[in-house]
Amino acid sequence: MDRRIDSGEGEGRREESLDAVLYEGEGELLLPLSWHELPELFYFKSGGFLLELNLRECEIRQECLCFIPPGTLRSIRALSEDSAEYALRFDLRSLCFSPEDPLEEKLMRPLREGRLCFPRFVSVSDIGYIELLRELSELIRRFHLSGRRSPVSSGGERLELKSPGEQLLLRAGLLKLIGILELCGMLREKEKEEGDGERQARVLRESIRYIRENYQKKIYIRDLSEKSGLNEQYFIRFFKASIGSSPLDYINAYRIERAKEALRNTDEKVYEIAERCGFHNIGNFIRLFRSSCGVTPKRYRKLSEEGEK
Repeated sequence: MDRRIDSGEGEGRREESLDAVLYEGEGELLLPLSWHELPELFYFKSGGFLLELNLRECEIRQECLCFIPPGTLRSIRALSEDSAEYALRFDLRSLCFSPEDPLEEKLMRPLREGRLCFPRFVSVSDIGYIELLRELSELIRRFHLSGRRSPVSSGGERLELKSPGEQLLLRAGLLKLIGILELCGMLREKEKEEGDGERQARVLRESIRYIRENYQKKIYIRDLSEKSGLNEQYFIRFFKASIGSSPLDYINAYRIERAKEALRNTDEKVYEIAERCGFHNIGNFIRLFRSSCGVTPKRYRKLSEEGEK
């Protein structure tokens, strides 16, 4: 099964002028394998989930909180129709204190720099869980009350708080969460040694980032393998086992996604889009596009235009 890597909700980017964004989903949602440059707090409220973090799977059957550090490869699949979860993505840079403040030196700067880490899981039986859930529930309530809603591709909705007053209350809520974690002794120092899972996830993440930054150019698999420090054949097997598709198939799929975006949003000619997206043979581009989308690029554009009317 092709597990896809999400190209949508902010991978490799930071939210612009937002302290935090809330995502919520119910039912059979799917968050494809992806990562983000901001920390995330997931609240698994009900149902079951299959969670993968840095290529390691774990099954969640009970209510819990899960903190995911920036840059962590993660995927989530709901295992039942009654599953419900919330994800709060937040920017620690919005919680700076003055350099002279002891809290900045001892707590906030180490958190921003990754020297101090959030706990991975907090379960119902852990000390502080009730207090954390109370503060998180208040943040969720505020997002529901005043948040601007928009759908997301993986299912569910994205909610944003825009007004200065709401963002100020949001920062206060985030500081309360951090304060509870510190009081309960849940914040921990970062492990000095990188484990096998973290090392493999880093190789995969850097390879995907290279593809996304250079998809308009000719990309050689041997260059990807050299950058990862792996033998080319081993790299191909490792990539396919992790993603569900070969490096070449992933490169082409990513280029097709960028081409679809250009077809929907620009008036460029098809051959110009093909070349800009890294396809230098128009016949090969049309063949791959039809195989992926079921229609030609021209037909796809026409259907997109008709759908907007």
